[in-house]
Amino acid sequence: MKKLADHLKGSTPDGILPNTDQNLWDKFINKLVIEGKDLESALQEIQLNRKLSDHVIEQTWNLVSKADTCAFEKVLGNVTHLPLVRLYRHLFDSTGETVSVVTTNYDRLAEYAADHAGFCHYTGFSYGYLRKRQQPRSRLYFKRERDNKAARTVNIWKVHGCLDWFIDQDDQVIAITSARTILDGWQPAIVTPGINKYESAFREPFRSIITGADEALASANAYLCIGFSFNDKHIQPKLLDRWKQGKAFLVILTRTLKENVKEMLKKENNQEFVALEQLEQSGNGTRMWSNKYPEGVSIEGVSLWNLSTFLKHTIEGGA
Repeated sequence: MKKLADHLKGSTPDGILPNTDQNLWDKFINKLVIEGKDLESALQEIQLNRKLSDHVIEQTWNLVSKADTCAFEKVLGNVTHLPLVRLYRHLFDSTGETVSVVTTNYDRLAEYAADHAGFCHYTGFSYGYLRKRQQPRSRLYFKRERDNKAARTVNIWKVHGCLDWFIDQDDQVIAITSARTILDGWQPAIVTPGINKYESAFREPFRSIITGADEALASANAYLCIGFSFNDKHIQPKLLDRWKQGKAFLVILTRTLKENVKEMLKKENNQEFVALEQLEQSGNGTRMWSNKYPEGVSIEGVSLWNLSTFLKHTIEGGA
């Protein structure tokens, strides 16, 4: 979010803005620069008009797309670059035929990892270069087929949209594989922070995607939350309800565990959970919170909050 806020500070909406638009944009930038607000708070306090909101969406797409391209090139050079590859292979080392990923990210890392791991993936659209929306008979149990058999499939529920998704001139959403630019007259189908993101939930494809995510979250026996801040009403209600009922185990990996999350976990300390964050005193250390250690305990010398290290010391039995 900080990188995106910094990027927006240095951007200027195209064309000469009317005074009212310019004043609105200046107020928004002042929230970020002068008042030091985070992007989500700034967008909630200053409700931008359509033109300025479109600018934020396009600039968000441009910034994330560049990072996604760099990540893709690294993946091509190193098949083990993405720890999700190892996680998918471990989860499919079972009788399970689907894995569900619910994400607020726009990037395609979850898809790249599924491809590298040798599994199919489903994001709500068909396969190909120009992908139309595709509704499964059951959102939760959607499975691709290979050689007339159900293939292992990673269902990726992107509740805030994807770099691939665009709204065309006819207001239809289409996914363009590996899109690297925004076509004239088209708009990225992504939901940016702020008040409008909850309004977007009532439009397609977000409505169907969120329904699929809810079904996956409501039936899970365990949750692995990677870098999630528990500050999104599109994801957390179903997850937290099931965890609080004692029906699912909760594991959290994050660089910094927010105080409101710590308080929430302490309040429900009868339920099983493990939360791992970076140890402040050391870059190579972990602070662990759990139902057995509600006040937290320090683990020196190992960064378990990092997914790659976490997998090494859990499913791979590293020392």
